[in-house]
Amino acid sequence: MIALAFAAAALGWVGRARGLLLLAIGVGLAFSAVRVVQGAHFVSHNLWSAAIDWAVAAWILAPMMPADLTATLGRAQRTSGPHA
Repeated sequence: MIALAFAAAALGWVGRARGLLLLAIGVGLAFSAVRVVQGAHFVSHNLWSAAIDWAVAAWILAPMMPADLTATLGRAQRTSGPHA
């Protein structure tokens, strides 16, 4: 699910990328909490898994990101802010 957020950012869909990232983090937290409560994983296993997923998604999708991604993100923040 983290890869979907990176893919949306690569396509310039900033709002969708943020929503997908929040969804991925929320679902990941819920699933990992269940596995920790079941005794199947340690918290550190879940954190390492999330870090590895993030790194692989960034490594694969970084070349596809627009060159002006920071400018795109800045524009999105200015247009979606409370004073827009």
